[in-house]
Amino acid sequence: MKFLQNMGSWDAGIHSDPEQVKRMLSAHGLKSSIVSFSASDGVIRIQGSEAEPYKATLAGCGCADFARRQMPCKHMYALAAELGILDLSDLKKSGENAKKEFSADLAKYRHLYESGELSGDSYVKICTALSKAK
Repeated sequence: MKFLQNMGSWDAGIHSDPEQVKRMLSAHGLKSSIVSFSASDGVIRIQGSEAEPYKATLAGCGCADFARRQMPCKHMYALAAELGILDLSDLKKSGENAKKEFSADLAKYRHLYESGELSGDSYVKICTALSKAK
């Protein structure tokens, strides 16, 4: 995935946080909600749950999620996608690969448990963590 090195003043490392990835995945479905977009101004307006569309830049957004968290929201990620900074289709491809890797990881840890190389407690903890991550 092309990580967001050029998304305003945001540290590139925050974009791999699971909460941020969730917002990027949500941004993928916003294409039909875009009311206006100006590449030259770096502004997008997206119709959300409020009467007025949300106005987003790479620095902030008028939505409640941004106001509460002060972190990039799905509207900001939709703008990044429109500007060509973020390829949202990569997220879906990565998700398909993750499902394959998840199945392989489960099989590996199951084998370790069944062969006695991994305790039952460790096996359960690993499988629980993997299932939360998928």
